[in-house]
Amino acid sequence: RSRKWSRNKKLELPEGLGATSRINFLATTQQGKRFLLQELSNLEDQRGYSTSFEYFYILATYADLLQMKSKALEYSTKSLKLLNISENILDCDKSLQEYLSKISSLEEEERNCLSLYFKLRFELESNSNIEGQRDNDARLEVKRIDHCDLSVEDFKMNFCAKKKPVVITNYASVISGPQWTLQHIKNVCGSKQVSLKAPRPHSSEWAGLENALVTCVEDYLTALPEHLYLFDWSLPLNAPELAKNFHVPEYFEDNLLTKTGPGAMYRDSWPSLFIGAKGTGSGLHVDAFGSHFYMYLISGRKRWKFYPAERIKDLNPVFWDSLDPTFPKDIDPTIPSYTVDLCAGETLFVPAGCPHTVLNLEQTVAVSGNFVNQTNVQLFKKHMKVNALKDPRSFDLLQEMLNLNLIA
Repeated sequence: RSRKWSRNKKLELPEGLGATSRINFLATTQQGKRFLLQELSNLEDQRGYSTSFEYFYILATYADLLQMKSKALEYSTKSLKLLNISENILDCDKSLQEYLSKISSLEEEERNCLSLYFKLRFELESNSNIEGQRDNDARLEVKRIDHCDLSVEDFKMNFCAKKKPVVITNYASVISGPQWTLQHIKNVCGSKQVSLKAPRPHSSEWAGLENALVTCVEDYLTALPEHLYLFDWSLPLNAPELAKNFHVPEYFEDNLLTKTGPGAMYRDSWPSLFIGAKGTGSGLHVDAFGSHFYMYLISGRKRWKFYPAERIKDLNPVFWDSLDPTFPKDIDPTIPSYTVDLCAGETLFVPAGCPHTVLNLEQTVAVSGNFVNQTNVQLFKKHMKVNALKDPRSFDLLQEMLNLNLIA
């Protein structure tokens, strides 16, 4: 109905937005809000649906689009009660196997209700100030440590577990063979297809980036336009010739995602390639599914801006369609933040849950990866349990990791 309404109104939408971002953008306009409020009011006035879980689910979706989160959660809770599904199914003491067995027995509409409820609850929790949860902001000071002075055990204990970002310097033997210049990358995989990203002011996609153009690597690198970004391009899946010459630094080798079988979700997603002209970058975002992140910068210079994970409420996050928040562009400049310029040959670790932005100060080539170890596995499981409600591959990944005794 929203799409039909927007077409009938012939509203002008910002250029470059995908279908999801267009709908979410409409919900932020005055005309869109009036339409949704009227639709919600009409639905609330209807009688005879007090025993229908679908009815309360639809009410919850309208309230969610209108950013009426408490009302949306109220309606969502009613839908679960009518389905006789416990609100605590995600947090109960039942084993992960019991949880997976339970949700596999649900119909798609029931899983959708449960997914919306968890998303709303997660959003309200993220936007609440809980006393005692906030540490000293200074803990997120970004230190530079020479590789020779940092053992894997110290890295896990003092940075992964404590959620502190760090820049690791002088780490050798990351790339074997020829240097990864633009010409070398063109020579190795110039004919491969890439989907390029571009920032859009009103995007509700992750990091504010929308799909902009599909082209071949050679054409992109020859032109290297200032508004297009080669972003998170999987090397194992798309350019195995490059992947075989990249050696994951020892700090990130302990990765549960790579201990699964061939074809498993995320197993071959990383390392991934980032290439961008000066001025490209990504908007404020948090890495997905509770994962840690690293980046090795091959050439150029990148500016990273971090916010403490505990300050996410102050950044006014909005969770449109998942547990991955989007953020407004007008962030309060008084919120404490920590900036570091990553230089060629350095490796940056970004802890799970830490909001950050990235700006390419120069033309850059970088390789990155997301990973899960024992320091963030609980957060990973929380995200994946919710994702598994609507995504069969997330469900299969959890089941495989259980079968392999990687998680419990």
